[in-house]
Amino acid sequence: MYYLSLKILRIKNIHTMPRQGLTLVEMVIAMSLMTVVFASLVPMFGQMRKSWDSKQTAAETMQNGRILMDHIQRNISEAVKITAVSDSSETDGYIEFENNDSETLRYDISSANSSVEYGLTGNLSELAGPVNLLRFTCYDACDLDTPMSPVTDTNSIRVIKVESTLTNQLSPEQNKTFSACIYKRANVDSGAGSTTESIYDYSNSIQGTNIYAYDGQYNHQVPSDSSTPSDALNSSEYDGIEFDDGSFHVFSVSQNGRYGLMRFVFIINEAEGDVSQISATWNGKSVNAKSGKADGASLYIWNYTDSNYELLEASADTEAEIILSGELTSNLPEYIGGAGNKTVILLAATNDQRTGNQSCELFTDYVRLNISTSSGGSGIYP
Repeated sequence: MYYLSLKILRIKNIHTMPRQGLTLVEMVIAMSLMTVVFASLVPMFGQMRKSWDSKQTAAETMQNGRILMDHIQRNISEAVKITAVSDSSETDGYIEFENNDSETLRYDISSANSSVEYGLTGNLSELAGPVNLLRFTCYDACDLDTPMSPVTDTNSIRVIKVESTLTNQLSPEQNKTFSACIYKRANVDSGAGSTTESIYDYSNSIQGTNIYAYDGQYNHQVPSDSSTPSDALNSSEYDGIEFDDGSFHVFSVSQNGRYGLMRFVFIINEAEGDVSQISATWNGKSVNAKSGKADGASLYIWNYTDSNYELLEASADTEAEIILSGELTSNLPEYIGGAGNKTVILLAATNDQRTGNQSCELFTDYVRLNISTSSGGSGIYP
């Protein structure tokens, strides 16, 4: 009994002994470990923040560039006439033009903050930036390969290529260059009648509702019907042909003996009888890897009366990016058909077929249809 009481007493003494806290050495070690952990985490969080800022700035640059090109393209294509434009060698370029209200508008680069300015001459406002390039390159109707330099007659301008480089202040290596090609009708005398021009492309129309695109391949360069090819583009594929920005929709021919095709269907708003001119522009390229086979592409328009495609323009044998265009001013109802006579169909095709299991690809960057209606007078300069 004595021994049992003694054992119980010793157990109680053990449980009632005061507990010791952390020693100074243990605290120093713990704080050192925490310092090492935080020292390794802080740079990681900083790098994540920098990466996020860089990606956000790049996205904003891309969006601003697209909006800028769309703004310039829309306003210049609807201009009554070009009044002045800088030489194609100038990187701080400008262009002046007259709108339907007889106002003179201007695009240029601000010397104060390197931003693109726009507005009435003498009263410009900042539009987008910063930029380190704004260039306007003009072409006449007879030669779309050689720039007009210098421009001595603005009345002869038919195509204007616009280039602008938006700078990324966080990552200069991510500066982005945007470009657009604008088809311009002849300058119009505003006192001799009026002309209205509507632009239809895949950025300002409802894809799959009043504008469509299809890709595919065929054993002839030009199909005998207006429904080939018939594979419709999906929403992400449409992104490649919305803007003239160097982003392509690429179709690769998979069978020997076949040509690569893209068919573009536009539902216009104008009445067939009111149309005075149809203009089409396609920007892209075609590359055939087989030696001896032709590169380049051709642009066609469907004739509803004759039930066949008519050539608008064919490129040379080249792998370079090209602009194909054409305009029609006579027998226009032949090219407008479909439901309610509201449909115009364009076709882009490779200049040669795939051979020997070598790749044959058709790249489309941008495509546009311009529909003009006129009233009164006859004021188009030659």
